[in-house]
Amino acid sequence: MRGLGVAASELLLETKSMNTYQNAQFSRALLEQLHPDRIALVTSGFHIRRSLLYFAHFGIDASGIRADFLRPFRSLFPISYNFTVTDLALKEYLGVARYHLYNALGWNIRAVRPGAL
Repeated sequence: MRGLGVAASELLLETKSMNTYQNAQFSRALLEQLHPDRIALVTSGFHIRRSLLYFAHFGIDASGIRADFLRPFRSLFPISYNFTVTDLALKEYLGVARYHLYNALGWNIRAVRPGAL
């Protein structure tokens, strides 16, 4: 973001999380202090859906902004890039499914009402 002209003073970085779910959880505490008018969640294009799901779980109403966009290359032969894109897509789909499974089993932290910031 700094390379795009956003001042360092305008960035709020959460540094304690080990995964996207924890990032959403810990970001909530940071955002509660600021009472922002709007929140932009900037992440990779393939990661937006799962990220927004997790952030909404913690009551954070964010707009997803993709930092990139991955698409496979057409080729007559298998290429490693396409395997990587497939692997990333599967990880995201499984992450969404895991979220819903954990909710059904009661393993996720209790959801926060959307817009409660």
